[in-house]
Amino acid sequence: MEKTIFDTDLIKKQFIRLLERKREIEPQYGVLKAEMESLNGQITGLEQALIAAGIDTIEIVKKVKPTSEQIKVTPKEDTLPDIIYKILAGVRKPMHYVDIEKNLRTVGYKVGGQNPANTVLAYIGRNKSRFQKAPEVGRGYYKIIQ
Repeated sequence: MEKTIFDTDLIKKQFIRLLERKREIEPQYGVLKAEMESLNGQITGLEQALIAAGIDTIEIVKKVKPTSEQIKVTPKEDTLPDIIYKILAGVRKPMHYVDIEKNLRTVGYKVGGQNPANTVLAYIGRNKSRFQKAPEVGRGYYKIIQ
């Protein structure tokens, strides 16, 4: 019989811990999912009404920032492009690169360089497989590629 090269007891403990956590949060999942669907429906209806009234909803959406819970950043593990991606995914809309840099500071990530916003822009430009320009919103706006 061959010996395993990993600690099966440790894996069993982790497996049990994850199953317990899953059972702990399962009841909340259905309720939160239903609430999200309801909120999305209400938001869509109100957005359509505002657009019909000639109001630019993009400006309103820009003012809504992601909560710190939406952006789970682990600077030791995440690279700058990873964190930028999380920010854009959290807001679910295009953002100006200057605002992205401000959000990075909000979540505790300090960008280096003489002009940190330009550093962010350089990282976005080097990651064309993850980010793209959003000219429909304005100059300097970027979004994630989905």
